[in-house]
Amino acid sequence: MFRIRHAGTWLPLGVLLLLCTSAGGSQPAHSLAEMLAAAVARNPQIAVAGAERSVADALQRKAQQPFAGAPSANVKYQTDQIGSDLGYREWEGGFDFPLWLPGQSGSYAREAEQTLLVSDSVGDNTRLEIAGELRERLWTVAIARSEVEQARSAHNVADELLRDVQRRVEAGELPRSNQLLAEKELLQREEPARKPVGAPRDADH
Repeated sequence: MFRIRHAGTWLPLGVLLLLCTSAGGSQPAHSLAEMLAAAVARNPQIAVAGAERSVADALQRKAQQPFAGAPSANVKYQTDQIGSDLGYREWEGGFDFPLWLPGQSGSYAREAEQTLLVSDSVGDNTRLEIAGELRERLWTVAIARSEVEQARSAHNVADELLRDVQRRVEAGELPRSNQLLAEKELLQREEPARKPVGAPRDADH
């Protein structure tokens, strides 16, 4: 009987980030097809479906055999040496051909067909689910990368603003309080800018 339990499995976000980004960190290292193939290869449901397909193939081959089992030959030798010892010798040989019971081969063929249909269906559905999960993960990575880039850009702007305010405070154009505000703004921008891509968001985000 065919037994498969559904269990969604996809690449962890950290692994996906490594697949999405090259060593330089800016260019895609793997195509979508390659990442999908990697996720499919890691999914246990695909492995189970493949194993059940092998079972179906074996059942189909068995159903196509002319006999229910492998033919065998047997040879028997008898002598009266232990008893009367009159020189009696007898050789007996034969072949066994296991025959199918009525409807037995058809039952194997139907079981093979059903197992194959379920295996292919589970495999196809699992691949579709993996593809959907992969798209969601890629979207999550894209959003996380965009947020980090925005945070770093805001940090650079705050840093340039602080430098400008410092010069103007030293020149007497602005009060010292403006520099303190600019320093506070820069500090607030530092942590988001340093957060790696894929790090958990704060609860208020």
